[in-house]
Amino acid sequence: MLLLVSALKLVAEIGLLAWLGRTLLGALIGARREGNFFYGLLDVVVRPFEQPAGRRWAPWLALGLWLTATALKLRLCLENTQCQ
Repeated sequence: MLLLVSALKLVAEIGLLAWLGRTLLGALIGARREGNFFYGLLDVVVRPFEQPAGRRWAPWLALGLWLTATALKLRLCLENTQCQ
């Protein structure tokens, strides 16, 4: 169970960081972002979060997933003294 929760937390972290990177890169390169390879790569990583929630709510979905996974991981680690 701990492995599953850690994997969900990792997926959320990747989604959040990719969204942040895409946002910053888009602001830096402006209108040329659609032809940029790295912007397209970050867009592919963020797309699974945008499909169920929409472009505006994707970071909130990833943040909610991360907070939930963090809380579950803390709970599992506090219940199990072998957790590192």
